[in-house]
Amino acid sequence: MSNLSRSQFRHVIQICRELEDEAVYECLSSFLKADDASERTFKEVLIRSLGIHIISLASYGRLLSMQGVTAHPPRALLLLVLFFLVPEISLGQLCLHIFRASVQEYRRPTFSFSHWVTGCLGSHVHITRDRCIVPVHAVDPAHLRYSRMRYSLRWFGSFGMLVPLLAQYMASFGIRYRARTTFGDRWNSYTFIDQRSFHLVVGGMAAVVNCMLLALTNLEWRWHLDTASTADVVESTQPSSSTSSSSSTTIVHIPDNPLHSYMSAEHQLSSTTSPLRSICHRLEAYNNRQIARLDHFFPVHDQYSMEGAIFLHTSISCIDAFMAYLNPDFLNLFWLLHEKTKDIIDFSHIGHSDITGFSPSSASPYARAGIFKTPLLPYISVMMILTSFCSRFLAGESFLARLLPWRMRKVAIFGNKWIAGGRSVISFPFFFCVALAMVVWVEWFGVVGQALWERHLDEMISARGSHWDRLHVSAYRYKDPWYDGMYVL
Repeated sequence: MSNLSRSQFRHVIQICRELEDEAVYECLSSFLKADDASERTFKEVLIRSLGIHIISLASYGRLLSMQGVTAHPPRALLLLVLFFLVPEISLGQLCLHIFRASVQEYRRPTFSFSHWVTGCLGSHVHITRDRCIVPVHAVDPAHLRYSRMRYSLRWFGSFGMLVPLLAQYMASFGIRYRARTTFGDRWNSYTFIDQRSFHLVVGGMAAVVNCMLLALTNLEWRWHLDTASTADVVESTQPSSSTSSSSSTTIVHIPDNPLHSYMSAEHQLSSTTSPLRSICHRLEAYNNRQIARLDHFFPVHDQYSMEGAIFLHTSISCIDAFMAYLNPDFLNLFWLLHEKTKDIIDFSHIGHSDITGFSPSSASPYARAGIFKTPLLPYISVMMILTSFCSRFLAGESFLARLLPWRMRKVAIFGNKWIAGGRSVISFPFFFCVALAMVVWVEWFGVVGQALWERHLDEMISARGSHWDRLHVSAYRYKDPWYDGMYVL
């Protein structure tokens, strides 16, 4: 069966539909070749998925090291965890860095090509005095110096390790394309595990491409302390209240130390006129302290990258589900077998993990919607993220926001700060974290449920499975002839 194209497989089903009883089985088995060599086993799929996890995490870890993010270990560890949950964060970070670096360079009076390229690739500069890291594109080139590294054996070895990784990711894309367009992988037994692996391939490939471009630039940026101290740069580049709209200088966003922010907030509260401070002031001070801690470990641009990753993750899953329905041949095989024999085990939900405790029914958390029966929760997550984006847009200094009436603008600013902005003590756990949890829950719910279903399926086949059932399972567990040849693992 794995050597059949879509048109050939459809032709086989049409021919066998004209036969009856055991003649149908003989017709199908001669084409489907129901043997172990043409099937993927659960152990094989699990080992290769584990290998993709390890390689992708290593690729993203290498990217963080080349960008200089590992100089702040807590943030680097948090980004690795987020990459494991939603691998598209590497692609989201690349898009955000390109956008921000391009906007920053456009606003500066002079253009530095090397500074722009390095900013697009997400490089950071480590400020030892303040024990923090700052994106290169957020600092004016006048306060930075760079040196070109040597093209040594270490550089060639590091770059040489990235080339086969890129080739492996491209091969994985080829396998996925064939599975969706040639064999109709929507009805494959390992749908959810393959989808999880494909998301890792997308994130890992974006990380490897970013690493290769950083390696080709081969630049090391450092803070130029001879021009001005960090405090002087931050103070001199902050626009005043009267010239905030016309200032062309660059604002350097440096994460505050949580302890300093805490002491500053306490000093502000202690300097109030009355000891009976209002609840709003207390909540404001507490919110400022929490935002300062959050900025230190999880800067706002990382959150924007994660929100973009959730949007990309859901979009890829939606396109994946749509492409699968372009080839309903395996569903036609199921209907053919049910038409010819009534005793066959019902495998129609074999790709949906429909087992006790893991049922994708409308009453479960894994609810499905739409004609493609795709998970509903990720779309709710995307709607929450789009709401947060619109809230920031209306509360900012955009043209549309300035057209709003004064009262509506005040409401938009209040809603963005406390409800939909995603950074306050209320909106971060109940808006951003919930949106992330829904995407992660749906994906791992399907993977774990599918693993349980595969074990349950083997038990059913061994207990009461007939030769018809074995033929049906073989069709669902097909192996693409390219599968072994295009995987290094």
